[in-house]
Amino acid sequence: MKDRILLFLADYLGSFLIRFLKFTLRIKLIGVDYLNDIMSRGKGCILIFWHGEMMIPMMYHTDKGIYVLVSRHRDGEIIARILKGLGCNLIRGSSSKGGKKVFLEMVKLLKENKVVAITPDGPQGPYRKMKIGTVYLAQKSGCPIVPMFVYAKNKKVLKSWDKFIIVMPFSKCVISYGEPIYIGENLNKDELEKFSKELGNKILFENKKIEKYFTDEKLKKIGREGVYFNKFVSISLLPFSYIYRFIILLRENLYRKNIFKTRSLPKFVISIGNLTLGGTGKTPLTIWLADFLRKRGIKTAVLSRGFKGKSRKTRIICDGVNIIGDVKESGDEPMLMAKKLKDVPIIIGRKRYKSGILAEKNFKSDVFILDDGFQHLALKRDLNILLLNGNTPFSNGRIFPAGSLREPISNISRADIIVMTKTDNFSDEIIDEIRRYTQAQVFLMGYNVLCLRTLEGNGVILPDELSNLKSIVFSGIADHKYFIKTVINSGVEILDYIKFSDHHNYKKRDIEKIISSFRKSKADLILTTGKDAVKINGSLWKPYPFYYIDIGVEINDSEKFEKIVMDRIKEKNFL
Repeated sequence: MKDRILLFLADYLGSFLIRFLKFTLRIKLIGVDYLNDIMSRGKGCILIFWHGEMMIPMMYHTDKGIYVLVSRHRDGEIIARILKGLGCNLIRGSSSKGGKKVFLEMVKLLKENKVVAITPDGPQGPYRKMKIGTVYLAQKSGCPIVPMFVYAKNKKVLKSWDKFIIVMPFSKCVISYGEPIYIGENLNKDELEKFSKELGNKILFENKKIEKYFTDEKLKKIGREGVYFNKFVSISLLPFSYIYRFIILLRENLYRKNIFKTRSLPKFVISIGNLTLGGTGKTPLTIWLADFLRKRGIKTAVLSRGFKGKSRKTRIICDGVNIIGDVKESGDEPMLMAKKLKDVPIIIGRKRYKSGILAEKNFKSDVFILDDGFQHLALKRDLNILLLNGNTPFSNGRIFPAGSLREPISNISRADIIVMTKTDNFSDEIIDEIRRYTQAQVFLMGYNVLCLRTLEGNGVILPDELSNLKSIVFSGIADHKYFIKTVINSGVEILDYIKFSDHHNYKKRDIEKIISSFRKSKADLILTTGKDAVKINGSLWKPYPFYYIDIGVEINDSEKFEKIVMDRIKEKNFL
């Protein structure tokens, strides 16, 4: 009975509602000339889009006589009746039901210069995994594949295998068409499999690119931050930058001539640092590297300065099991590392040599990781890892305070490995600039959202549950914009954003301001960074739904990166 009602509604209401919904949408088209050119020449092509995203493409292409492949199962019957009402021609079947007959029918239609639309991961998945049938169809028919990339700002994601997207009325949408892709006649099955996988990855990558359209739109509402973007202020501070530069060069020269002593620890030392003031992702990489070494049975300790912490003594903040002291003493970054890392001691102190001796004595550590150690010339390091922001690696090219450089660009020559982070707008020109100073191996590092966690850490929201959530967002970090971009790309909608200065210590009035914004809104939760989360007193935020984003690190060619680290440790005879 239920099925009959659904089919009745699909027949008489489905297409009408879809047409009405289309009327309310604001749709931006990108690359539509690729498709228009093929159709204007009377040629055929294969339109492809993910199964869960079919609503937007089919809504837009109503009454254009496109042939659509629809399976014969129950859900397929409902979709077929709606599509028929939208003026689409139907091809019924799938790879499992009448596959060969359907395939030949599509080849025939394409050779007759028709446009055929298919979902390469349908009808039953796996989710967003490209099947070889699409490229095989293009090869046999001689017609090109035209991939479609779609995105909707306001949507509801169903908990089906394909995470089916229902677009909300009055939403902004983007439909992007890729260049036509022709498949060579002589490709064998293995080559087709490889091509199919590459095409699937390309579609996923392009989907991420059009998500950026909405991200950039949201970011326009956040003004330029910091004095480093203000040309007038920057120029007025240049005299002080020249003084600071002189001090830096004098200091380096004193170390070089051994007037200032560089001391050596008895075990292997890895430094992770940056060239600019904050916001490059040192802490996430430190956590990733410490965990990588731990998993390989290497006793590792992290030596941190404890920036913004009140403690002036060298002390153990975490013994690998228990956290000793609080965030006021340690600073936010060491406390975040202590909470995230297991079996890795965290020691804070301005004199890293002293911290290293303490770690070696108490924990028999084999490797020391200096967090934010690139400028710490008082300690010899065996591997120097430098992080650069892939969007603005050298800021405006000026040294503090006229810019955000901590030392001259030429000093990247000290790096053994360079890691480019936040690489949304990364270009070859940046590599060319780096190569003026060093031939060090360059890696790209990105971030992925592992989950949202409550401040206590016991409540978790997984990535596939984020797209329908609305949030009040706040942060006290160096790069607010990138954090906002991460939140938007996760699918969470931002209703209000409250920003604080980097390493901000939260007071009662700050939390009250955040909670007040939450009460006035229709938000589901309050969201912040892991670094901010460790500084919020539990008595202030309960019982409100405070969460932080748990971030993971992804390094391109991570196996090569890991091999360089391990080979260098073995080369120095520390293993």
